[in-house]
Amino acid sequence: MHYFPHIISDDEPCWHEFSYRADSKELIIKIHKSFSSQDGEALQTPYFLKQYRENYSITDCFRLGQGDFFGFNGCLKQFQENDFNCLAFVFPTVATNEFSACRSCQGSGKNTRYSKEDKDCRPCHGTGKKMVENWQHVDDITDSLFIIAHYLLPSIEIKSSSSQNQLFTLDFNRESKSVNEGAIKVTISQAFAWWWAKNKNLNRQELSERLRDLWVYLHGRLPSENDERFEVEYLNQGYFAIKYPGDRAGLCANNNSGEVTGGYDIYCKNISPKHDLLPILGIMAVVHDLARAERI
Repeated sequence: MHYFPHIISDDEPCWHEFSYRADSKELIIKIHKSFSSQDGEALQTPYFLKQYRENYSITDCFRLGQGDFFGFNGCLKQFQENDFNCLAFVFPTVATNEFSACRSCQGSGKNTRYSKEDKDCRPCHGTGKKMVENWQHVDDITDSLFIIAHYLLPSIEIKSSSSQNQLFTLDFNRESKSVNEGAIKVTISQAFAWWWAKNKNLNRQELSERLRDLWVYLHGRLPSENDERFEVEYLNQGYFAIKYPGDRAGLCANNNSGEVTGGYDIYCKNISPKHDLLPILGIMAVVHDLARAERI
């Protein structure tokens, strides 16, 4: 489903954007104030909240521009910056170390069990300690982002006084029963599509390494050696795509042949909206910053 406005074929003023601050590992969603004034109270209604979490607290805040925190358990910091209401979170990690030794390396921190090479043990990330995962904080963030995404993709006319173009939007099908059902969709605007297609010499290797770093930080471990699929790609004549760990996982356009003539949708394959959203959103924010730096 395409929402209004149709950024694939039209230049539309920005009503929200994304940014990533590498020094503080902070990801920021910026919502233009001229848009934030449109039906922002709807975010607080039970109709919205119960779609994403049946049991929520009355202290959970979903009022844009009001208070210091937003979302389930106050997981997003809320502040104002120039013409934007901003929601931010420090990139989380789900892994913590226990006192017991890692079973894979017997506490050495090295991958000496299966290889003679002096490499860090992947299950414990070289710590030698057993890793335990806790996804609650990530769940709070992703559930809150799902609600924000719903709000940012309205089916009504958007009024924004921004002088910059909207570069892309994100949509999440949280009810998807399978990771193959398009749980994450990114709509690339024509402004972004043309900029990406013309930047063939952009350092995509650095972007791919940044994507990998975000994945490793979130999971607190290294990916398996046969699953090192982290690529931000320039497909064919300039289509944007992402390769991701998993069985042919990633995001790409269904039709990525021929010349780039405007915007397009990129869909996920074998991507979990719960566990894979944040690294993908992080790298999209990094790319968004690069485009804005060139006044796109």
